[in-house]
Amino acid sequence: MKWLKHLFQTIVLLVAAGLMSWLLVANLEIGLPRHTTPSTLFTSGLIFLILISAISFGSWWLSQHGTAWLLSIFVGLTLLKLPLIAGLKIQPTSDFWNYHTLAAFSAQGLTWKQLWQQGVIGNYVLFPHALNIANGFSLAVAFGGDNYFVSQLINISCSWFDMLLIYWLVARWLSRQLGIAAALIFYCIPAYWLYGSLLNGGEPFFLTSVLLSMYALTRALVPLSTTTRTDQRLFLGLAVIATVVANMLRPIMAVWVIAVALMAAFVYSRSNWQRWRPQYRQLLLYSGVVLALFVAATNLDSWLYGIRIAPSRVETLYSLATGTDPNTHGTYSAHLQASVDHELRVAPTLNQAVPTNHAALGNDATN
Repeated sequence: MKWLKHLFQTIVLLVAAGLMSWLLVANLEIGLPRHTTPSTLFTSGLIFLILISAISFGSWWLSQHGTAWLLSIFVGLTLLKLPLIAGLKIQPTSDFWNYHTLAAFSAQGLTWKQLWQQGVIGNYVLFPHALNIANGFSLAVAFGGDNYFVSQLINISCSWFDMLLIYWLVARWLSRQLGIAAALIFYCIPAYWLYGSLLNGGEPFFLTSVLLSMYALTRALVPLSTTTRTDQRLFLGLAVIATVVANMLRPIMAVWVIAVALMAAFVYSRSNWQRWRPQYRQLLLYSGVVLALFVAATNLDSWLYGIRIAPSRVETLYSLATGTDPNTHGTYSAHLQASVDHELRVAPTLNQAVPTNHAALGNDATN
C-alpha cells in the first residue's frame, strides 16, 4: 500500500502547486504591469533571499537550543510590531470601523436588538460572521476600553499564539526544526503582519480557532503518554468549540470536517481497524456534534443576538454573486449592494427582508 500513499501525496502536492501557481500568475497579471520596475523586482528578490536565509539559519540554530530560547525569540519578534502601531496611528475604516463601533456600543450596554432598531447594524444581519467578529472584540473592549489599540493588541496576541500552535503542530507530526521554520514563515507573511498588528480584522481570530481545533484534535486522537481519558474528552470538547467558533467567524469550516473525514478514510484503508477503533469513535462524535451545530448556526446566532439573522447561505450567495461578476473583477457589486440595502429599508420586518434578499441574491448568483 506504500505506492497508494505516495500517489495520494503526489496528487495533493501537485494540486497545491497548481493552485499556488495559478494564483501567483493571476496576481502578477494584475499588479505587475502597474507597479513593477526593475528596481522593485531587484529589491523584492533581495528581501526574499534575506528572509529565506534568515529563516533557514534561525530554524536550524533554534532547533539546537532549548524551548526558552524559542519562546524568547517568538516574544521578541512579536514585540517588534508595537513600534509599528506607535508610528502609524491609523483609524479603522470600512468593515474595520464597523467592527470597532459595534464592539464599543455593545460594551456600553446597548443590546444587539437595540442596535438593529436604531439602524446601526444595517445589512450585517445578512453577514452574521461580521457580528460575531464585533461581538468577540466587545468582550475585550468591555474591560480595556474602546481605544483602538485594544483591538490591535488582541490581534497581536492571536498572531503570537498562532506561531506557537503552528510550531507545535508541525513539530508534533514532522520535526522540531520544520515546526520552527513554519512558525517563522508564518510570521513573515505580509498580510498577517497587517492583520496581526494594524488592522482589527477577524482573520487572527479565525486562524487561532482553526489551529486550536487542530491542536485539540491531535491531543485527543493521538495522545501523549501522560494523557488520561478525561484529558482526551476535554480536548475533544475543545476541538468542537474551536471548530464552531471558527465557523462563526468564517462559515467555511464544513470543508475542514470533510478533510478530516477523508484523512480518516485514508488512514483506515492502510491500517488495522481494531487499532484505531477508539479514534474513529471520537472522530464520529466530533463530526456529528460539529455538523449538528453548523446546521443550527442560524438559530444559535438569532438566539445570541435577539434578532432574526440570515442563514449562512445568504452570505454564500452574496459572495458568489459578487465574486463571479466580471464587471467588478469579483470585488464589489454596487447594484447588488443597492438592492440589498433597499430591501432592508422597505421590508417592515426581518422575516420579510431576509427571504427577499435571499431570493434576490440567488437570482444574481445564477445570472
